[in-house]
Amino acid sequence: MIRIFIIVLVLLTYCNSLVGQTDFVQVKGDHFEINGSDYRYIGINFWSAIHLASGYGGDKDRLLQELDTLSAKGINNLRLLVGSEGPDGAPWRMAPAMQNKPGEYIDNLLKGLDFVLDEMAKRNMQAVLCLNNMWP
Repeated sequence: MIRIFIIVLVLLTYCNSLVGQTDFVQVKGDHFEINGSDYRYIGINFWSAIHLASGYGGDKDRLLQELDTLSAKGINNLRLLVGSEGPDGAPWRMAPAMQNKPGEYIDNLLKGLDFVLDEMAKRNMQAVLCLNNMWP
């Protein structure tokens, strides 16, 4: 019980520290802002981004080309599927799933997420992270 309390306390402290950061898109009145400036965006879903960056059917060169093309077309906001759940054989899933069973994650997909976010930052792109895909 104390262990859970400590974990929750650490997470709350971390989240609270993010509130003051300006690198996140924020709502100001009736518009979005980032770093004190209006934020307008053109966005798309890019479900396969993390898989392209990983070792599972991944192709980092293709991912970089896709990001360059999207950025050149003015697309600056990508909606990424982060928390895909298994089992892999079920319909409506990205495979392999990031989490086939509760608490069992595929490290290469997490590393793929880090890579994608780093490359997006280099192109001044923002991400909306979808934390699950519970279609059924």
